[in-house]
Amino acid sequence: MDTHVMFRAELYAMLEVLYDISRVVVWALQADMAESATEMLLSFQSTFQDWIGKIHAHAEFEDNTLFPFFQQLLPAFRMMGADLMREHQLMDAHEQDITEGIASLTHHMQVVVSSGVSVVPADIVKREAKRVLGAYTDYQVLILEHFAQEEQMLLVAWLNLSSTEYQHYQTHYLMQHAVPHPPASDAKMPHGVPHPPTEPSSEGKGAWGSRGIVESPCPVQRRKSLPHPKLH
Repeated sequence: MDTHVMFRAELYAMLEVLYDISRVVVWALQADMAESATEMLLSFQSTFQDWIGKIHAHAEFEDNTLFPFFQQLLPAFRMMGADLMREHQLMDAHEQDITEGIASLTHHMQVVVSSGVSVVPADIVKREAKRVLGAYTDYQVLILEHFAQEEQMLLVAWLNLSSTEYQHYQTHYLMQHAVPHPPASDAKMPHGVPHPPTEPSSEGKGAWGSRGIVESPCPVQRRKSLPHPKLH
């Protein structure tokens, strides 16, 4: 699940940048910082659009390939798989909201640069910056909990696939759908999922033989939201 690790790091990095932006756009109304704020917003906008492309490719792979396979293999995953697919659609709405908020802040800063500070009320900028930061925080929580559910339900099952089950996955699921990152020949699956190397052992020790069945990391702890950082 190294892709999830990478995605988590990117989510936290973007939050730190957005937190800085939320302060700078307010300061820019009181100091000659509007051009710097505009540059930060445009850079974040580009980074976020790149992120959307990657997370959408990942979600498409799951919706078309990984989830249908496990819904057929694991009856307990059928309802959860459908719920996770619906969460992919919910992510789209969050992304649109964040994108529009960043565009609005960028417009405000560009107006400041071209026309002067006095034409943009400080309370409007501060309220929009706080709203966008809160929207992103909620989006981050949604994705982190989404990843945790996937890992808790599927990681152990994946590592304990038999060779027959894995071949079925390759033939009837993986090869029939476009995959953003095709599997390499070095026992790596799409998005860094480890290849289940062997049949379960006769002792019932799982796909890793004497190493046993790994415990699922990342237990799901549901929460509504992380506290929003305060603006200063």
